[in-house]
Amino acid sequence: MIDDATNEIPYACLLPQDTTFANMHVIRRTIEIKGLFMSLYVDKASHFKTTRHGGLHYNVNREQTDTQIERALGELGITLITANSPQAKGRVEVTFRLFQDRFIKEMRLAGISNYDEANRFLHDKFLPWYNAKYTHEAESAYMPLPIGKNLDLIFCIKDYRKVRNDNTVSFNGHTIQILPSKIKRSFARTWVNVCLSEDQNICLLYNDKVIATSILSENNKSTGTEKKIEELLNHREYVPVKIIKPHQDHPWRKIIKREIKLQQNKKTILNSRGKINSIAEGT
Repeated sequence: MIDDATNEIPYACLLPQDTTFANMHVIRRTIEIKGLFMSLYVDKASHFKTTRHGGLHYNVNREQTDTQIERALGELGITLITANSPQAKGRVEVTFRLFQDRFIKEMRLAGISNYDEANRFLHDKFLPWYNAKYTHEAESAYMPLPIGKNLDLIFCIKDYRKVRNDNTVSFNGHTIQILPSKIKRSFARTWVNVCLSEDQNICLLYNDKVIATSILSENNKSTGTEKKIEELLNHREYVPVKIIKPHQDHPWRKIIKREIKLQQNKKTILNSRGKINSIAEGT
């Protein structure tokens, strides 16, 4: 992330994938370091803004609601602004060009070959050098985080579930038991918020109060699907490309030979005409 006023990069991180949790991590660390900002200017990636449209056999009403990042920023009073083109994000695109060029070369010279070393080099050396060289002073508009705001319950995957008659909630194939509490003896038939954090911890909220906690099992639906996709990708075989040359009597070669002959005939005709004209002028 880059500050539009000072050109400062408060926080950056190298991660294997560009996911919802990865972007939440960067936004959260920026807020923890600098404070709340007014707005966030991003592209139209699916984890920022849903741009899909429904059809006859597909209903996107659920997907047209706020994304998880948009919902989290809304809870903090931050406005999400989406750009319609890469050119609209000129400042950050120029910075990306610097990182993709200078930063990669610096890591290669330092012999860095894994994410831990790369992030350590980024935070300890490259970002301090960049901020000292390319930033300028401006009046700060950051605001402190309000008391009572729990970032763990904001930067998470949040969804609604209806409690069953036996005081249980099902989420991604995982069943969570809600015990009686001072808030309510039974939560049957009531709607609760399910918050899934990056470390797979689950919190159930009722009127913004935690009523149950659990850990998502390793055999849940989402993890199972991701494992199947990874297994399929790992089974890919890369076959070397064979260069196939057509035979001498291939029709494609005949067409090319015919075109070459036509071009040669045109050149000979033009040359002969030029010689005739020169002879006529000489006489």
